[in-house]
Amino acid sequence: MNKFGAILRLIRFPNLIFIGLTQLLTFYCIVLPYSRSLSLENNLSPLALASLVLSTMLIAAAGYVINDYFDIRIDLVNKPDKVVLDKILSRKSAIVLHSVLNLLALAIVLWVAYESKLRYLSIQFLSIGLLLVYSLSFKRRLFIGNFLIALLTSLAVVTLGVYSVQFPLTDISHGHVKLIWLYVLFAGLITIIREIVKDCEDVKGDIQDGCDTLPIRYGIKASVQLINILFVILYALVVLVIFKLFSIWPLLCIFYGIGILLPSKWILFKLNRARISSDFHKISQYIKWLTLGGILSMLLVLV
Repeated sequence: MNKFGAILRLIRFPNLIFIGLTQLLTFYCIVLPYSRSLSLENNLSPLALASLVLSTMLIAAAGYVINDYFDIRIDLVNKPDKVVLDKILSRKSAIVLHSVLNLLALAIVLWVAYESKLRYLSIQFLSIGLLLVYSLSFKRRLFIGNFLIALLTSLAVVTLGVYSVQFPLTDISHGHVKLIWLYVLFAGLITIIREIVKDCEDVKGDIQDGCDTLPIRYGIKASVQLINILFVILYALVVLVIFKLFSIWPLLCIFYGIGILLPSKWILFKLNRARISSDFHKISQYIKWLTLGGILSMLLVLV
């Protein structure tokens, strides 16, 4: 692998595309249709939208870099074949890359803020700070790291609603507002579930590095039981949304039943039979595909 390929792996390039797609779909499938339904002019120009999405992707990339920097010892145990730092790229280059990505992201939002409103800085600054604190400390603390990553994932969904002045995030009487909060909660829940599954996968390396994760503190069985509970909450959320929104978006609600509930039950079936690290790794990948399906379902809002 050359250095360019190593950088793409370090910044998790496919994940960045996923983040960008999530934000674009949130805007074009939920936020913009709301504005058009009320004949409102949205305050985000295509250039401002693209800039905000790019800044989010750059901040996420920087977060992945600094996370790998602090996790070298863990990754050498859990996934030695995927480690690029100290093999292809130096640790110093990782710090430089992390700084450049964050500075570039902030430069972009500063420009957007100058052109419109200073509140464009809020979520970006918060995300950079939380990602750094997560990598330095919270990642190794019981459940806090899982919750923090879920929060940041949810922020990626709600960001475009926050930055669109006309979008009433607190008015849940409107269908589009209900939808955006559905995806915020879905993203948060599914992220917590996947993070706990990944902790179950990475127990060996986490123990050696002194991490205090749920599987280490309470065991794999208890962690799986918690995931079962979280899936039940997810099911309840989806059923409630189907009940509330079927008359408005029937195709979307049918997809929730077939494309979210059924695969979730199959994943849970596999999870309760998982025993070794490779089992949890496969389940983590299944959850990633489930998340992608959930985000792509936004397209059905336009049908």
